[in-house]
Amino acid sequence: MLKPGVDFDKVSFFILGTNKNDKACMPHVLTPPIMQSLYDHLPDSCLQSNFWLKYSLIRDGASIKSLEMKSGLAQHTVMAIETLHGDVFGCFMSKPWLKNNQYRHVGESFLWQMNGHRKIEESDVDVFPWTGENNLCQLFRKDKIACGRVVSFLKATF
Repeated sequence: MLKPGVDFDKVSFFILGTNKNDKACMPHVLTPPIMQSLYDHLPDSCLQSNFWLKYSLIRDGASIKSLEMKSGLAQHTVMAIETLHGDVFGCFMSKPWLKNNQYRHVGESFLWQMNGHRKIEESDVDVFPWTGENNLCQLFRKDKIACGRVVSFLKATF
């Protein structure tokens, strides 16, 4: 767990399988401040876990097959996406990504978006937990992936 006052230039990147100077995965979308903000929303079963960078679009290419091979069986996943405008958002899933033609119910999962610009050292996040209204939590098919149900741009619900 990160402590207040940590100088991120003097410590290693807090996601295993990469480091802050890992050029194969630059730029890092999921930074230590974002991960720290997400940590407060993770289920108890994950609080003592380390996360490992299994898949990077930059390093591994834009392929569903590559995503499936590299991270499909991971029990817990944090996905982070950055738009061309610097908006950062993603999801936490508490079940592995298994190919299926229908949505799966994954109740401990949530969607999230970063508040503010990604250049800010402290990164608060808004979290959108599963509402229980439907089972639209996780979809993984040969042609697409989906998390939750998007209501409006960067505002989503389960």
